[in-house]
Formats: sequence, structure tokens, C-alpha cells
Amino acid sequence: MRKHLVTLILYSPAIIALLLFFLALDFPSAFATIDTSFRYFGLMAGLAGASLFAWNFILASRLRIIEELFLGLNKVYTNHHMVGAIAFILLLFHPVLLALQFLPYGVSGVVQFLQPSLNNLPALYGTLALNIAIIALVITFFVKIKYHLWKLSHKFLGLSLALASLHILAMPSITEENLPLKIFLYALFAAALVSFFTRNLFSDFFVKKFEYYVDKIEPKGSAIFEVFFKPKNQKITYEPGQFFFIKIYGQGIKKEYHPFSIASPQHSNLISFAYKELGDFTIQLQNLKQGDRALIEGPYGKFHPLKLENKQQIWVAGGIGVTPFLSTIRSLPPVHDFNIHFYYSARNSDDAVYLNELKTIEQAHSNITIIPFLQDKDGFLTMKVISEKTADYKKRDIFLCGPPNMMKSLKKQSADINFPEQQIHSEEFALYEGK
Repeated sequence: MRKHLVTLILYSPAIIALLLFFLALDFPSAFATIDTSFRYFGLMAGLAGASLFAWNFILASRLRIIEELFLGLNKVYTNHHMVGAIAFILLLFHPVLLALQFLPYGVSGVVQFLQPSLNNLPALYGTLALNIAIIALVITFFVKIKYHLWKLSHKFLGLSLALASLHILAMPSITEENLPLKIFLYALFAAALVSFFTRNLFSDFFVKKFEYYVDKIEPKGSAIFEVFFKPKNQKITYEPGQFFFIKIYGQGIKKEYHPFSIASPQHSNLISFAYKELGDFTIQLQNLKQGDRALIEGPYGKFHPLKLENKQQIWVAGGIGVTPFLSTIRSLPPVHDFNIHFYYSARNSDDAVYLNELKTIEQAHSNITIIPFLQDKDGFLTMKVISEKTADYKKRDIFLCGPPNMMKSLKKQSADINFPEQQIHSEEFALYEGK
């Protein structure tokens, strides 16, 4: 039931826009001829696409109410990408369908309509908005570029949004005769523009940040480090399993926000995250020094094993995906009623840098079982292995965090053996996968 409600809300702007459009439409005449049919189908594609395009900026604003609705910011961003793709396709059809209304009068009319002209500024605004969106979205979906360039390409989507707003404001169309639709679109685009400016251009002014300083950096081995920060004044309050966005003001480190899972226990005075030197940004962190200033935004996420009613659980961590589990297991009280089978998967023993700590915790908790799984000698972890080692696995909830391919594979294997989908919880936060 909740899943259907979330889907309805996800596409509600397009549904509302089309509903208001239809309520004012003269159906017998609107689709009486081929040319008018193409015109109205083009308008419908434009309305739905523009509404979803604007709505996507609001989805990306990290509002708490939206995260609560979708049960986690990672799920918000998953839907954000999907809505963006659908909006993109609809907006591509918008000018094509409008142009086809001139097809009965010759191809030249279609070509002339599609040509941008300074004599028709409203149409020019729409053309520019669409072309900018095409470039930015092609980069998003198909091109691997450096993170800061990817972020810059998303800022150009704001320009596309502004031009699309001008297109809707200035274009004489069905909205001129439909006041409710006009008000709805104006309000939607105003909210989208506010979301863009407060989130992308003036985030440090409008979004609450916590000021921290690097306290210590602990090498864990295999190019993995854990960084500890101390607060300047107010501490950030978080739940085990959550993540934050951090911008570090250190020499040789780009001043841009990146997401990291929290590794420290819940009530620690210091907050920490672990990272592996893989991409451009994490390699820059070798320049990190004690005393470097950082701004932290958050926390976010609904990856909460300790808040789940079912205390019988399986945890599966792949590589650096162990981080949110570290915060969780470090936060466990000495006496608890959880029964946890913790599968810690790594490429080899050198990469399993937290295994000794986890084994020490296991010795202090009789109801925690640590199960290391090393790919160089054990192969890839599968649901078959989990079902053999944890006989009552179907009575347990499973928490997954690791490489996307690993989690995708385990989810598919779970479906193949009819493991209940609602008992699988994953942290798949990947804003950007470029290197």
C-alpha cells in the first residue's frame, strides 16, 4: 500500500497538471483532426515533462519530509534519477509532436517550426532549455567524468529550469486560458527554482551545517583510513547507520560536499568516517591534516538495524560498505536481545581491515557471530552460502551495504528463493559513480 502511495506522490505533479489540462479541454474538437491531435499530445507531453522536471529539483533538495516519505535519501535519489529520465523523454517528444501538427501542410512547415528564431522568444527559451537539459542529462546518464565537472553540469540544469520557466510564462498556449493550471505551474516552478538556489548555489547560507575539525587520522591498512573529527561547538546528533555530507577545507582537497557513512558509535564526542583511496576525491584525502576545518551536513539515511522490531538479523558488508555497520555494532549496549550473523566480505585478508575489531566485539557478545568471507579463497558471497551458514535466515531481516553489483546480485538471488522483499534493507547511496 505504501509503495503505491509513494509512486502516486512521485508522479503527482504530472498527474495534477494533466488533470487540470483535461478539465478545461474541449474533447470533441481537440482531437477532431490529425493536426490538432498532434498539438494537444505535444502540449500534454510538455506539461507532464516540465512538471516532472521541476519536481525533480524539489526531490533533490534533501528536505526531511521527502526523506521520511521515501524511507531514506538513497531511495529519494534512486527515484530522482528515474523521474529525471522520464521527464527527459517527455520533453523530447514535446517539440516533435507540436511540429508534427504541420505535417499535413508539408515537411517544410515541420522544419520551420523546429528552427529556433529570435522572432519567437518564448519558443527560443524552450529550445535553449531543452538543449541544455539534453547535454546535462546525457553527461549524467552516459558519460563518466570527474565529480566536480559532474556537479558543474548539474548547475547548468538550473539554467535550463530558469529558461523553461520563461518559456511557460511567456508562451501563449492552453495555460493562458486555464488559470488553475497556470497557478499550479507557476507555483511548482517557483518552488523548483527556490530549491535549486538554496541547495546548489547558496547551500552554506540556507542549509544548517556543523563545524568540525580533524582530530586524528588512523591508517587501517590496504589504503583504508578512518578519520575522526571533533566539534567546534554544537555536535551533530545521529543514529547508527546514517551518513552525512562533508566539505573539508584542507590544502590540496577540493572544497565540495561528498557523502560518507558514519563509522563512530552514536554517543561518541568524535565523529568518524572510513574511506578507501579509490576515486579522485578519496585520493586527495591523503593531504588531510590534523586541525583541518570541515563543514558537515546531515545526518541522512534510514539504515537502522537497531531500530528494527525484528531482532533476528543478518548483516552483509562488502569492502568499505562495512562502515555503517561499524557505527551500529560499536553502538550496541553490553546487554541486548539482538541475534546477529554478520557476513564481512572482502577481497582478501589484507582488505578485511576491521576483522580484528569485529572479532573482539564478537567475544564480548554471545549473540553476535562474525563470518568473514574472503573472495580470494571463498569466491563471491551468495544467498546459497548465507542460507547454509544461517539455517533460520528466512526468519531474519537482512541488511546489505557494499558494491552495487554485489547488492544487486544478492537481491536477485533473494527473489529467486522467494525471500520476502520487505525483509531486505540496503544502503545504496551513490550520488555519483564516476572516477
